[in-house]
Order: sequence, then structure tokens, then C-alpha cells
Amino acid sequence: PGWRPCCVMNDLTKEQIQRICEQQLFHLPYFRGMLRAVEQSFYERVDLAEPIYDLGAGDGHFAWALFNGQQVVGLDPWWGPLLESKSRQIYPLLVQAQGDEAPLASESFATAISNSVLEHIEDVQPVLNEVARVLKPGGVFYFTVPNQKFRTNLWGMRILEKLGLKKTAGKYSDFFNKIDRHINLDLPDVWIGRLREAGLGEIKFQH
Repeated sequence: PGWRPCCVMNDLTKEQIQRICEQQLFHLPYFRGMLRAVEQSFYERVDLAEPIYDLGAGDGHFAWALFNGQQVVGLDPWWGPLLESKSRQIYPLLVQAQGDEAPLASESFATAISNSVLEHIEDVQPVLNEVARVLKPGGVFYFTVPNQKFRTNLWGMRILEKLGLKKTAGKYSDFFNKIDRHINLDLPDVWIGRLREAGLGEIKFQH
């Protein structure tokens, strides 16, 4: 009760798609830029009501591309990326803290987002609990993570498999996930269980 329907997806214009691609592909390595462009296109199709909590602000590049003068609080545990993020002058407030101990008031944000962050956190449940705590009644949490298919749908892995190099393909997958520091490459049902445990209401997802 009290949670409003989420994930009403708006269509993007050709101009918006062009801008998103330029913001990501012209500033990042190709592979990362492609991923970030897809992720940004998701956030730009939903309603990000203010104030916004950005869990995992990092170096601030994604916020630079996504936000334009909104009231956003960014949180990250790492000092170096936060300094870079500060230099971009996007966030009115940046906080250095762990996601499971956010020094933020309860029920203070209309929206929370987390972009490609939660898959790196070993004990992710307390972090989700904190997100639920800081959201206002009726607030919405949007997040993106690579799912279980990341282990098997890598482009390089598929090529190696077609060449009959299955063992090498497996090593390629292991290597890619190691350098990306992935921990939680889980099925949607696993994430839904975590979100329900955190006390979040209506849950929707898409691959």
C-alpha cells in the first residue's frame, strides 16, 4: 500500500538517441560506451522524480550524461572517483560511504537509481535495505545489472565456441567476469527475492 506504479516507459526521439550515443561513445572506450548508452536510454525513458539518490556515483560520467540540474545526491565508497565526480559539478552533494551504511535521512528521496553497481557487491542485501529505508513512501528504485546471460552471451565467447574452442571460450568468460569484478550475475527471481526482503513493493524487470 502506498507504492505507486513504476516503470512507465516513454519513447525516445531520434534526437535523444543521437545525443545519448554521442555522450557515451565519444567519451568512453567502445565496449563500455555501448553498454552505457543502452543503460542511459533506459533511465531517460522513465520518470526520475526529485530528489534523487544515486547509489554508486563513481567518476560522475554517467551522471554528467543523464542529469541536467536535478537535485541528486551521489554516494560512493571510493575517494578517487568521487574527486573526479566533483570536478564535473553535477551533484549538489556527494557522500563517501558504504551503501549499507548510507548517512542519509530515512524517507528522503523520491527516486533512487543504481547503474551497474549492485553486481559488484558481495553482501548486497543490506545495501538494498538501505535503499528502501531512504526512499519516500511511493518512491521508486531503478537499477541496472548484467544478468545471468552475461556469462554465456559474450561476443568473443560465441566466436570461440563457433571455432570449436569451447575450453578457451570458458576461460574467456571467466577472465572477462574477473576483470569486471562481477559477483552477482543472477536470475531476475533472485533479485526480486532480495527486493521483497528489503520491503520494496511492486517490482518490474526487463532483460
